[in-house]
Amino acid sequence: DKKAAGKLKGMITGSTQMIERKGEEVLEVANHCRIMFTSNEGWVVPAGTQDRRFTVLHVGDGRRADHAFFEALWDELEANSGGGYKALMSFLLNYPVDRDFLRKTLKTDELTEQKIHTLDGHYLWWLEVLRDGNLPGGEGNVVDRHVLWHDYIEHANVIGQRHRSAATQLGMMMGKVVPDLKARATKRADGAGRLKNVHVLTF
Repeated sequence: DKKAAGKLKGMITGSTQMIERKGEEVLEVANHCRIMFTSNEGWVVPAGTQDRRFTVLHVGDGRRADHAFFEALWDELEANSGGGYKALMSFLLNYPVDRDFLRKTLKTDELTEQKIHTLDGHYLWWLEVLRDGNLPGGEGNVVDRHVLWHDYIEHANVIGQRHRSAATQLGMMMGKVVPDLKARATKRADGAGRLKNVHVLTF
């Protein structure tokens, strides 16, 4: 949902937020949102290929179901009429913070995984082509672009992609990710030995 993703990104980096109160005028306020997600899902955040908003981390399972450990934490927080909460707040408020560092997202393997989950279908198809190491129907570095198109459509069917890119959109995408890509018209023999006009891509 690109509309929802846009709203989320605005909440993270926008300088202001619009507050819509029921029955009253919309109010614009300064944005002080600090957002953290926890999830067991494979796809958690809409991280684009050039993402600069999200730091994604994997939480280890070393303390999973360690009830004694977490009970001890709660006991310390609740001790002395909740003095643990005050001590924790004091620690956090006085912890030295490098604000330049905070503005940078960590480049983790988990972030890369989220970027792959966020890829549009035609980019995901091209990633699979690169991983396979072979151009569909290609001869060396030359391939019939209609063969590429049909291979993309087959991939879209396999992954259940409902909104597919048109052939022109696919060509535009490839022009971005393959800077030296060249298109030309040529003649090639079909299965019966007859020459036919084809459009090929040279990598």
